[in-house]
Amino acid sequence: MMSRLIRWFSVTFGVLPFALNALLLYSKGTFPTWNLLFSKGELLLASTAIAADAVGEVIASGQD
Repeated sequence: MMSRLIRWFSVTFGVLPFALNALLLYSKGTFPTWNLLFSKGELLLASTAIAADAVGEVIASGQD
């Protein structure tokens, strides 16, 4: 149960840049398109967060 909670917590932080960017665009009165959401490196941040979670899980498992 706790590992599932931690996994969703890391996924939430991985998706947070997209959500914040979409809210920022909505507040400026523009509709968030794919190009506007991903143009500043948010996809790199999300993939890095998810990859770091996976690497941390492998290291913490203690197996080769």
